[in-house]
Amino acid sequence: MEDSIEHPRISTNAITAIGNIYHPIWSYLAFVWLGVGVALPFHFFIIADPYFRYKLHDSTVFNASISTLALSYENIVTLCSSSTNLITIILVTF
Repeated sequence: MEDSIEHPRISTNAITAIGNIYHPIWSYLAFVWLGVGVALPFHFFIIADPYFRYKLHDSTVFNASISTLALSYENIVTLCSSSTNLITIILVTF
């Protein structure tokens, strides 16, 4: 019984399976992810807004200047990208 104090049954040597979450590479990857999350919606969707307004135009309605889908498209894309960035910032911070 005295020997159990010196040699415990449970191993005290911790082996990390994934790696240290506080390693600087995770911070770099988080900022890259946020940068991509900010840049891609801007370049892919906001700059191409006239193209998507043309594609989403409802041609069945006569003399309609713009459809509700074409009006709300840019707002929905911005909302989705902003909420994704906000969730990522919250997860990285805490």
